[in-house]
Amino acid sequence: MNKLSLVILAAGESRRFGKTKQLAEIGGRHMLQRVIDQCQEIKSVDLYVALGANSNQIQAQIEFGEARVLFSPNWSDGIGATLASVTAELSDLYEGLMFVAGDQPLLAESQLNPMITGWQENTGSICCAKYDNTIGIPAIFPRKMFAELKELKGDSGAKKILLKVRNELQTFFIPEAKIDIDHPDDLKKLDD
Repeated sequence: MNKLSLVILAAGESRRFGKTKQLAEIGGRHMLQRVIDQCQEIKSVDLYVALGANSNQIQAQIEFGEARVLFSPNWSDGIGATLASVTAELSDLYEGLMFVAGDQPLLAESQLNPMITGWQENTGSICCAKYDNTIGIPAIFPRKMFAELKELKGDSGAKKILLKVRNELQTFFIPEAKIDIDHPDDLKKLDD
């Protein structure tokens, strides 16, 4: 089996949220803890959490279990910079990198496993979530895409890469991926 890592992206400073959203409470647990707990159920990947802003505060309140923490030194430049630094750090160790957002609290292991299986059956493929007539993360990028990921900058994420290769994608319908928490009001969308 080819080696795959799963990276939870949680390096942002939560400007729009107004405070450290990774620690927002949802159903009695921190949002980032929910995502980590679901991802830890997946035994076929090595799990990482990319932190940046407020990393000391987050590390003091989150149980990482088997997940390893990566510090994104350029987190303040945006998600593109974090994706680039994580890819640079892990590219020699893995055949594929899977990215999940730390502010997608409704994702479940049962939704991610079919994507992982699809990638394992064709490790050169790019896999991503499909929802609301769009595509995005969670997504798996094979080694052939690492150079492009390393070139990302600023606050533009990997979606532009996905759109560029739209006809080559394996897509997986994950409606829960459309729920990401950017503002305190977004918490009201959750049915906890």
